Amino acid sequence: VQKFQGHTWPVASIAFSPDGTKIVSGSDENSVQVGNVLTGKQMQDFQGHTDWITSVAFSPDGTRIVSASGDNSVRIWDVSTGKQVQELQGHTRRVKSVAFSPDGTRIVSGSSDNSVRMWDVVTGQQVQEFEGHTDWVTSVAFSPDGTRIVSASGDNSVRIWDVSTGKQVQELQGHTRRVKSVAFSPDGTRIVSGSSDNSVRMWDVLTGKQVQEFEGHTDWVTSVAFSPDGTKIVSGSTDRSVRVWNALSSKQMQEFQGHTPSVASVAFSSDRILNSNESKDQVFQQQLKIIDLLDLPWFSTLDGWILSSSNYKYLMWVPHNILKVLHHPLNTLIISHYGSLSLNLSSSKLGTEWKECYTPQNDLKGKLLIVSEINETLKDSLE
Repeated sequence: VQKFQGHTWPVASIAFSPDGTKIVSGSDENSVQVGNVLTGKQMQDFQGHTDWITSVAFSPDGTRIVSASGDNSVRIWDVSTGKQVQELQGHTRRVKSVAFSPDGTRIVSGSSDNSVRMWDVVTGQQVQEFEGHTDWVTSVAFSPDGTRIVSASGDNSVRIWDVSTGKQVQELQGHTRRVKSVAFSPDGTRIVSGSSDNSVRMWDVLTGKQVQEFEGHTDWVTSVAFSPDGTKIVSGSTDRSVRVWNALSSKQMQEFQGHTPSVASVAFSSDRILNSNESKDQVFQQQLKIIDLLDLPWFSTLDGWILSSSNYKYLMWVPHNILKVLHHPLNTLIISHYGSLSLNLSSSKLGTEWKECYTPQNDLKGKLLIVSEINETLKDSLE
């Protein structure tokens, strides 16, 4: 568990940088801070907001941060200099949530003025407003392809919007109390939502139908997120727990207790979960933690690599068309028309040994070389 120091007031929102080396956090002391994941040390402190920070996010290239605040503004910051580069004005009440588009050219924001708005990152001008919610908009996110926006609201609904037209394309009904958080799956086919009705639910984007419900929390679900490979969901709650769920079966995989008091925000980065607590303590290191999922034997990356959870060594690469089927850690049983075979992987060799029985294809060489800086032995074998 990594703990961070810096804030002296409750932390409301957190996010990993795209490369997983930094975290950004926003707090009730009106500040946005960037920390080093490995050391836990503060790297930057962005000052300018005049009310508490409600939401923060990194741009896809990691060079910008966007923040939302109770001062009704959205601000964009340069990560390297710590300087404000844009202030987006238009909301008439507290801004509750912000997110970058996948290409980094747009920002979406949701507000207590019941509106969802989209902004141009370069000019700072509003380019679209999405109207329909009848209560606070509590959470917003772009789809992975950038063509859709999802929003959650105090009107108990989740809505999907067309980015180009500004029109609502789906309204997801099922929650019985305020929806607090929403997120798209990495492939854009599913949406996960968390609500004050204590439930986590998953929805089909095309049909708008609920396809899963994850039961276990005993109080409000404040924050939800998909893992980068889409196989897991993490949720944080005012019941002081962080829970990890199997996205396919809806079964709870892990539960992390002991948060004091409520969990305000959660984020996933490969094998790690970042969570913040709504604590009134004056010690930030008790509010923001990274949890390693080390009791899972291995984890996957977005480009298909399987890594060991214990030492982060590269084990194998799995083609995308079978990635979701093969890379679940619980899949240790092979069934065919010849019978079944139970696998015991406890004594399997890890690291570079697997390359001795694998011949890379030409079309995969570029992908394999992505990890050459981490594993020089593997690089030498490919040249």
